[in-house]
Amino acid sequence: MQRISHNDKTIKYVKDPRDVVKYLPDTMIKDISINGKVRVFDYGSKGLYTVEITDKQVGIKSGDICQICMAGELSDYGGCATCNNCGSQLKCGLWGDSINMWRKIKNVFTVDRCIKKMNLIYEIENNLRFK
Repeated sequence: MQRISHNDKTIKYVKDPRDVVKYLPDTMIKDISINGKVRVFDYGSKGLYTVEITDKQVGIKSGDICQICMAGELSDYGGCATCNNCGSQLKCGLWGDSINMWRKIKNVFTVDRCIKKMNLIYEIENNLRFK
């Protein structure tokens, strides 16, 4: 994996080295420095972009790369592996994204049961709001 960062903030982790150029600016490079596994590109007024070869893997443990946003790293907060970029909680089963929540529910129930359950929740919420 290669970590692409801009001014020390991670932009993305990519597997294929050819994908690195997708996340770098389209302007002239002022200076390039290579130090072992780290390449630093100076784009002048746009700042420094760093491409670093890393041993990190995509996973659900603390220190792994978040599989939802592919930009953050997971840290252990209160027993949950939480992404420091998007806030997704992977280890304890919570997701920071409603689409992923839908995917998780869909795996547990059939789609028909899901729709019925969501409609029931919607009706209960509406009844509570208007009383």
